[in-house]
Amino acid sequence: MTQERAEASAHGTPPTIPDGALDLGPGERPTEAREWEQRLRAAGERLLAGLHGDLLAAWRATQVTVTQTRPGEPSDQASAVPQIAELEIDATGVRATQQALRAVAQISPSAPPTGATGEPLTFKRVAVRALPVDLDGTPVEINGWVENLTVLTTPDEQGHLWMHTDPGQVLHQLQGRATVTISQENLQALARELVSEQISAMGATLVDLEVEIDTRDRRSAMVDVAAKVRKGLLSASVRMRVGARVDDQMMAHLGKIQARSGNPLVGMILATVRGRLDRYAGQEYDLNSYLPAGIRLVDLSLQADEDLIADVAFA
Repeated sequence: MTQERAEASAHGTPPTIPDGALDLGPGERPTEAREWEQRLRAAGERLLAGLHGDLLAAWRATQVTVTQTRPGEPSDQASAVPQIAELEIDATGVRATQQALRAVAQISPSAPPTGATGEPLTFKRVAVRALPVDLDGTPVEINGWVENLTVLTTPDEQGHLWMHTDPGQVLHQLQGRATVTISQENLQALARELVSEQISAMGATLVDLEVEIDTRDRRSAMVDVAAKVRKGLLSASVRMRVGARVDDQMMAHLGKIQARSGNPLVGMILATVRGRLDRYAGQEYDLNSYLPAGIRLVDLSLQADEDLIADVAFA
C-alpha cells in the first residue's frame, strides 16, 4: 500500500479509488478468442507505458488466454449478457523485481469515456496464476480467481473501445478467492533483501536477519525480527516485534512496534526505522477500502508452518 492510502485508512477516511478503464484500441468489440488476447495484451502495454521497464517486461512475459463460451451452454442461455468462459492471466516463471512492484503503485488507469452507452460483457471466470513467480530470486505462489465479472465496453469519439467496470450495476454477482504462498525460508531471504536496502541507505550494513511469524489463530499473527547491524567497527543486535490481527469486519489492527538495542549507535538507526514504521503502528485499517467499489473482502485466513499462506475470499 502507498503511504498516503495507509494514512488515509488509519484516520478513518477511505481512499478514493477511481473506476479505471482499459483502452482496447481501435475497432469493434472482438468476437474471436485470439483477437481478445491480442487486444488485452496491447491494452496492458498502453496501461504500463512510461512506468519502470521491469514491470513492462514482466507483463510481456505473462501469458494471456481467453476461452470463449460455446453456443448452447446452459449458462449461456440463462443470461442475455454476452459471456466469455475464462480469462486466464498466468505469470508462472515470470521474474519480477522490487522496482517493478513499486511501479505497480504508479499505475493510473484512464477514466471511462463519457456520453456513450456501454455494452455489458460477463467473464464467467477470471483466473490469475503464478506457480510461482520469481520475486528477485524468491519464488512466491499466487493462485486466485473471480467469477461472474461483468464489465462494460464503451467506444469513444476516436473509435477506440474501452473496457471498464460499473460497480453500481454489474459487480453484485462477483465472487472469488485467492491464495498467496511463500516458504519461510524464502520469506527470510526476501525480508533480508528489503531490510538490507534500507539499512544500507543509512550508512550501515545488515550482517544477519531472522524473521519468525507465529499465527496464533487464523486471523492473527506475531512477527519477531532479530537483526545484527554493523557500522564501521561497531556492531550490535536489534530485536523488533509487532502483532497484527483481522476482525470479522475485515478491519486490520496493527499493534505497537516493540524494538530494542543495547548499542546507542545502532539505536539511532533503529529510531529512524521506527520513525517510518510507527506511523502505521497502533492503527486500524479497513481492508475493503483498498478494493474497487463493488468488491468486498469477506474472509481472510493466515497460516504459518513451513510455508506462510494467506487465503482470502471476495464477494
